[in-house]
Amino acid sequence: MERVAFLLEKTGERIPCLLNPASVVVRRLAGVQPRQSSSGPVTGASLKDDPLLYTGGGTTEILLDLLFDVTITGSNLNTNTEDVRDLTRPLTALAEGSEGHDGYGQVPLVRFVWGKAWNVLGVVTAVAERLEYFTQSGCPQRSWLR
Repeated sequence: MERVAFLLEKTGERIPCLLNPASVVVRRLAGVQPRQSSSGPVTGASLKDDPLLYTGGGTTEILLDLLFDVTITGSNLNTNTEDVRDLTRPLTALAEGSEGHDGYGQVPLVRFVWGKAWNVLGVVTAVAERLEYFTQSGCPQRSWLR
């Protein structure tokens, strides 16, 4: 049932996921920013919009919902745990960054692999987790990771 994996470029470590393929949002941001000076934004009394400055480049964001559930049978994920956060912790850690070999912080490069159509190199910039289906002891057994 595993459909998606994240591969760490540096180590080759594989973080498998389950995916709800109902939607994937791909958002492209152009390299455009409001024009600034040393004293603040550049504006004018007769301008209706702030002047923009093209800085080049840009970014592409992929927003998707990943499913983790320790109660699903037939999954390729190691679900020998009662707490689903044991499965999601490696992914949430990718948004924390790490110390590089030069002593400066860096965000790990990861490859998002989904079937044969998606193989995208990038970084995890944000993670939001919704926990569901709790045991009597309070352990969540299902997680939606965005």
